[in-house]
Amino acid sequence: MGFFEGHFGWRVFVGRSVGWTSLMIFLASFLSASADARMATVRWTDPNPAPSPVTNFRLYVGTSPGVFAAGIDLGVPVPDSEGVFSAEVSIPDSEDLFFAMSALEGTSLESQLSNEQSLPGLPPADELPIGQIDQPTASVSIFAGESIQFAGSGSDPDGGSVAFLWDFDGIVSGVPGQAVEDPGWVSFPEVGVFSVRLTVTDNEGNVALVPGEVLVDVQSVPEPPSPPSPPSPPSPPSPPPVGYDFQAAGLRLTGDIGQAAVVAAAPANDPRLFVASQSGEIRILEGGYPRTVPFLDLSNDLGESSGSGLLGLAFDPDYASNGRFFVTRLDATGDWVLSRFLRGEHSYQADRESEVVLLRVEITDSSQPGGGLAFDSDGYLFVGIGDGGGPGDPGDHAQDFQSLRGKLLRLDVGLPSRIGSTPMGSYAIPADNPFVEEDGVRSEIWALGLRDPRRIGIDVITGDLWITDPSSGLREEVNFEAGDDPGGHNYGWDITSGTLCNPVDPSDSMACDAPDLTDPILEYEPADASCGIMGGHVYRGAHAEFQGEYFFVDGCSGNVWSFDRESDSLHNRNEDFASEGTWIAPAVGIGQGGTGELFVLTLDGGIHRIQSLNPACSDGVDNDADGLVDYPNDPGCASPLSEWEVPLCDDGFDNDLDGEIDLADGQCSRSSQNIETESVDLRDVDAGDEIFCGLGAEVAFILPLFMQLRRAGRRAFRARLGGE
Repeated sequence: MGFFEGHFGWRVFVGRSVGWTSLMIFLASFLSASADARMATVRWTDPNPAPSPVTNFRLYVGTSPGVFAAGIDLGVPVPDSEGVFSAEVSIPDSEDLFFAMSALEGTSLESQLSNEQSLPGLPPADELPIGQIDQPTASVSIFAGESIQFAGSGSDPDGGSVAFLWDFDGIVSGVPGQAVEDPGWVSFPEVGVFSVRLTVTDNEGNVALVPGEVLVDVQSVPEPPSPPSPPSPPSPPSPPPVGYDFQAAGLRLTGDIGQAAVVAAAPANDPRLFVASQSGEIRILEGGYPRTVPFLDLSNDLGESSGSGLLGLAFDPDYASNGRFFVTRLDATGDWVLSRFLRGEHSYQADRESEVVLLRVEITDSSQPGGGLAFDSDGYLFVGIGDGGGPGDPGDHAQDFQSLRGKLLRLDVGLPSRIGSTPMGSYAIPADNPFVEEDGVRSEIWALGLRDPRRIGIDVITGDLWITDPSSGLREEVNFEAGDDPGGHNYGWDITSGTLCNPVDPSDSMACDAPDLTDPILEYEPADASCGIMGGHVYRGAHAEFQGEYFFVDGCSGNVWSFDRESDSLHNRNEDFASEGTWIAPAVGIGQGGTGELFVLTLDGGIHRIQSLNPACSDGVDNDADGLVDYPNDPGCASPLSEWEVPLCDDGFDNDLDGEIDLADGQCSRSSQNIETESVDLRDVDAGDEIFCGLGAEVAFILPLFMQLRRAGRRAFRARLGGE
């Protein structure tokens, strides 16, 4: 940067004597936008303190003495400080510059030029370096592991030296970042398309990006052709596939089965099944045969409306030691009730007088009561309560955090309650419930936005939670939570039904896409509003083909379906088993035994299960009708005739015709070892309590409908649901 200082004089035209000003010019050391000019800072002073009539200063610049280009107006003289002025100007890029200055009053009166001053020795501006890629001159294609020779050139217009920097996308061998003009041969070991660029830098640090780039397309090395394979020996014939069927499990219920029949198993390897009907009776099925006396009879304490009756049944995980089990029902008052009962002195009969009501909820409509029950792996009880408020939930109970209706609850019903739980009278609140200590929310709530959660399934292996929710003609739902899910989901009702924005309450339509709503894992449109989905359990029995599949019943068609979450596939099991089946009436419910086997209830009161057409023995059933049951559990045996068969003892019947029935001896091996008691007078047995080993074939009328399966992100496929 250079500067000069000189004194210039000019004549003032409006009444002032000739004044002198001191002019100092500082030349900037950077280039301006123009390649042939630079910026300079001009400073000058006016020693005259009197007010000046000067309205502008003008600077003249030339590259030869006395020869100036047009003047440069410096603008209205506003001093930086008293008597000191400055301005930024563009000056030619030349080694010798000559300056003069004038003052103006108005737009036309200009003083004479000051004496001329020169500023010699100004060096020219530094220029950018230049460069180019000389080899290769175009994009190339090679195989992985091959090399390419690169070369480049460049120079500094100012005469200095330059450095080269090659960028190979970082996928090279050697040292590609070296500042060398010619990197030579560079190897590309990986497949891909790589961009190669060259930059050139001069001694002053100025960088120029060489125009263009070279693309290197690195392709996979083709595999050599394989020699022809020798011919394979012929394969042995495949064994015939194992077929499956729904076969009678040995019990026909009487009374109103409806869609509220429940099959439950007592824990701790108890081989018995407990079958509850909507009419209020809980019956025991053991060894393929029914007990003649109900385990519990609540028929005299049920409501009279169509939806009233026994709703749910679950056994305490410690039932073997504490004898506790739990029932939901609509009682004679019309209220929704959760009760605890105790096993009686006789293990085949409950103590009716032991009832303790844990929760009572008043509902206004019995058509969607819910009532599902299931214990999770931590021993807490899931309880489903329907909205109970009529079509469309007009009271918005399912979305009301202060109401228990339309919710899935999670309760600690242990005696005593578990450490950390908060007592709430007849039950306690688990410490990890999602809404514990949250203002304005009932802490019993695990999930909300449910219409009629009648069935709850817990996968005994993974702890995953499955909830079915019928829709009354909108969308039938299966909702899913993984075993480690913290809860707190809102399943949408009555804002949505499945992923369908609820048409019965248009005022809620703006909230249908709210981010806090959880879509079902499976949904479909029912054939009729009067029937719907009935859950539902994950199969964990002896047949490997069905492991992990969720089975449920469509109440409209009477079909049994299974859903494989891992493969995202849906199967109509009625169609799969139709060729060999003994199906006689539409299915209305499904339950699970203690060994993980599933039992299907049909509208005529029959109970069926999945059974191999080449049945395994050791399943507690007389598969070959030889009077012996396969026992104990040995699913590995291949023939129904095996050493594991025992007489039909411990089944509540007089097998050896000695006038006493066999009772409560799960390990008996001969009839003479039975624990026997006085037989029951057959005149006291209800006409409907029949024993049967086979069921006649009968055609069931099944309505067709369509199912729509959705996963996360609302991806869907459609499957035909229905059958002959």
